[in-house]
Formats: sequence, C-alpha cells, structure tokens
Amino acid sequence: MASLTIRNLENDTRQILRLRAARHGNSLAEEVRMILRRVASEEERPGRKHGNLYDAIRELVEPHGGFDLEIPERSLPSRDAPTEHDPAAVRSESFMDSVNRLKAKYGTVELDIPPRSRAVTEPAISGSDAG
Repeated sequence: MASLTIRNLENDTRQILRLRAARHGNSLAEEVRMILRRVASEEERPGRKHGNLYDAIRELVEPHGGFDLEIPERSLPSRDAPTEHDPAAVRSESFMDSVNRLKAKYGTVELDIPPRSRAVTEPAISGSDAG
C-alpha cells in the first residue's frame, strides 16, 4: 500500500476531519482514506458531473427533447357552505351547538364529565350581614 503525506493542512480542516472520524467511529487516517476512496470512485464514473439538481435533471431530460407536463387548473374550495370538517366553522359554534350537531348526527350524545376536585359552597354570611 502507498503512503501519502499532506503538508500545510489548516488546523481547522484537521479538526473537522478528526470530529467527523469520531462521529463515524473511525481513526483520522481511516476516515481520510474513506473520503479519498469515495471521491476517487466518483471521478472514475463516466458521465458523472457535479452540479446542482437543476443541472442533473436537465442533463437527463435534454437528450429526449424535454417533457411537457400538463398542469391541472387550480381551484379554491367554496366558502359558501362550511362543512363539518371546516375548522373555521367548528371554532365559531358554541359548545351546545356542537353537542346538538353531534346529537342530530348520531342520535345521542353522552358526556362523561368528572366531578369537580373542590366542593363549591355558598359564601358564608357573617352575623353582621344577616338581617
């Protein structure tokens, strides 16, 4: 196997590579070898060009003369009659309206309301206030 010495490598670059190696569970030397292998194999592939997504798509499509896509018309939903799934309609109705709407739809509504944690009592009337 060959050896390679890299001189004048910036400290920041070495630190980034060291942290990357630690994240991947590799030694610094092994991480650099893996990076070099990957870059070298990408360069070996014929027709492989580096660039952005637009350039990559264009490279694939241009040999075929391009593609025409039919874009459907957009339409906004009607706001005339709110549906039961319309959040704005649900927010605007009162609690009892909601209960009555559910009762009409399902025939009955049962509410399981837990008792209050503290008893509600009448305020005490002091002797001076009592007639």
